[in-house]
Amino acid sequence: GVNTLEGAGPDEVSFLANPKYADQLAATRAGAVIVRPEHAGDVRRALISENPYQDFGRVLELFAAPQGSFSGISPLAFIHPDAELMAGTHVGEGCILHPGSVLGADGFGFARTPAGIQKIPQVGKVTIGNAVEVGANAAIDRAVLDATRIGDGTKIDNLAQIGHNVQIGRNGFVVSQVGISGSTTVGDNCTFAGQVGIAGHLHIGDNVTIGPQSGVAKDIPSDVVVGGTPTVDQRTYMRTLALMP
Repeated sequence: GVNTLEGAGPDEVSFLANPKYADQLAATRAGAVIVRPEHAGDVRRALISENPYQDFGRVLELFAAPQGSFSGISPLAFIHPDAELMAGTHVGEGCILHPGSVLGADGFGFARTPAGIQKIPQVGKVTIGNAVEVGANAAIDRAVLDATRIGDGTKIDNLAQIGHNVQIGRNGFVVSQVGISGSTTVGDNCTFAGQVGIAGHLHIGDNVTIGPQSGVAKDIPSDVVVGGTPTVDQRTYMRTLALMP
């Protein structure tokens, strides 16, 4: 089987991806440890890898029960005769939707009027690409018009909020408690760390990384790393963090 460095026994494989846990190598009882070359001499049996976390994931696949192995509708499910299952929502092949995730709820569309708050009908759709994973209690709202789209391979963590008409490209990471306001477009291969908040009607390019608890109020070009509120380049952000105490 597989286990952590602390918990593994002689018949289990473990791994070291974060160097701050390297001091656990001397005491681990794991039968083998997946490590980078520089740590190969620190354990009795090393499985040498240039990317231990990725290769540990490959090992886990050998032992883990496959997710998404069910198909169709369970005979134990209750569906009201008048209900339309996933109306206006398209989910691609090989997707995983975790418990409590909601696809296709109304977007947050309201207008203040002299008579009170008027609801704006949300008549668009949600389109999810292939191999997308949506975490527990995440919400992806249907569009006002047209569609809210999530590109192939994108992974969305628990408690994320994707607003109406948002467009997210391929192979993105949207980490827990990220909120993306309506009509914002996101390119491919982007990573949004925990609790990032993004205003509406913005454009974020490809290969963008946004640090945790950042606030995005303007467009971000491709191939940059930013952080802070409002967001600035990573070097400025890190200097600010050092000065703040």
